[in-house]
Amino acid sequence: MKSLIVSMAVLILSACASTPLPQRGEDARALMVEGWRYETGDGVAQDTERAFALYREAAAQGAPEAEYQLGLMYELGIGTERDVHAANYWYERAVGQGYCPSELSTPADLAGE
Repeated sequence: MKSLIVSMAVLILSACASTPLPQRGEDARALMVEGWRYETGDGVAQDTERAFALYREAAAQGAPEAEYQLGLMYELGIGTERDVHAANYWYERAVGQGYCPSELSTPADLAGE
């Protein structure tokens, strides 16, 4: 289990090169912001299952931040059942688009926090 999580971390960090992110639409951005608000309870009743669903919608539109958030939620079992294989899948999708969470925007950044 630890080795899978370490492998995911190495994969994410190795992709932190200067790969440009694809452009995403305003719809995906709005879904990310709304998902973040539901995940954190910012101005709405906290609902991690609703946040998970919103991130899934944004990921379907190709938002790498949403893909990364889905990875986190699956890894930690937030808003969904814990599933390290699903977490790995979503982390790989985000990294495949050049997403590096330590350098690029997070849902909180998108929400202006």
